Amino acid sequence: MNPESPNPEPRSPNLEPSGVPALVTRAAAIDNVSALETMGMLLDLQGDQPGAYKAYKRSAMLGSSVGQFKLGENFYRGLGHQGVDGEQALFWLNKAAKNPALNADSLATAAGIMGFLHLDGEGTQACNVTAVKWFKVAAENGNIEADKTLGWLYNTGQY
Repeated sequence: MNPESPNPEPRSPNLEPSGVPALVTRAAAIDNVSALETMGMLLDLQGDQPGAYKAYKRSAMLGSSVGQFKLGENFYRGLGHQGVDGEQALFWLNKAAKNPALNADSLATAAGIMGFLHLDGEGTQACNVTAVKWFKVAAENGNIEADKTLGWLYNTGQY
C-alpha cells in the first residue's frame, strides 16, 4: 500500500479475492473437476481449510480420485472444520482406493489410513483381518509405516 494514497494498490485482475486465479474459479464454478482439484489444493496451501473442503467435496462428488482422497484425509485428520469422522473417512478413502485414477502415493496413504481405522475400530468395528488387508495394499505401494505395522502385527501374534 502506498502510504500517501488512501486507496490500496490494485490487485492483479487475474486473481480472485481468495488468491485463486480467476480462470480456475470460473472453471470450478461450472464443475470442471481439474479446476475444483486445483482450487482445493490452492486454498489448502493458503490455509483456507473450509474452502478447500468445499472444493474437494464437489470434485469427489463428481468422481475425482484426488477429491475423494483429500476429503477422506480431511475427515481422518479433522480438517476443514468438519471434525474427525472415521466413518466418513472410511467412506471417501475406500472410494478413492477403488478409483483406478488414484496415484500410487495417494493409494499408499489412503490404504494405510484405512488400515489404522480398521485396527483401532474408528468409524467401523475393529477388525485385524481387514486392517492387514489394507496395510498390505499400503505397503505394496510404498507406505513404510504400513510395512512396519504389518511386522508388528505378525510379531505380536495379532494376525
